[in-house]
Amino acid sequence: MLLSYLLLLALVPASLAGYPDNLPKRSVLDSRQTNPSDPCCKSCGAVVASQVGCGPTSDIFCGCDGWVASAPACEACIYNVGFNTTYAVNPGPSLELFWAWCQCQKPCHTTADAVFGTLCGGGQNVTCKSEYIARDGPACECCLKNVDPWFAGFFAVWIREAKEYLKSGTLDFPGMHTSQ
Repeated sequence: MLLSYLLLLALVPASLAGYPDNLPKRSVLDSRQTNPSDPCCKSCGAVVASQVGCGPTSDIFCGCDGWVASAPACEACIYNVGFNTTYAVNPGPSLELFWAWCQCQKPCHTTADAVFGTLCGGGQNVTCKSEYIARDGPACECCLKNVDPWFAGFFAVWIREAKEYLKSGTLDFPGMHTSQ
């Protein structure tokens, strides 16, 4: 019985990292109002500054050079302050995604755009998003394995779930249930 509980506790974090369904649109990631006394203002402000001039219809990889340079310090700050920063929510969850995608722009362009950009309505059209992830995701994953093996494994789950959704019309991931 104890083993069952331990296994359940180990699986909870995996269910929280599930297939992206309600991620913020790129335009929301770009525009932020933060308190200057925010403990991560200096390190995360550089990530936001890298997006200046990138509108909601800009290329999904607009500002990537600044993002790649600044995201590790921002993520470290978020962890160091125990997530007690406005940056923990935005751009927090997307820091590692874009850090890796920005280094694999050519093979990951359509998948990043389908999830966060205008291609599939900011990722809100689940069928559209799933089609791009299933079709173009494997090439993106191949590049990600060289850049960020952890995110490549995370992304492999998205690919598997996208393919399953396209076959069954149901996205049934722990903690989530979506039907066409």
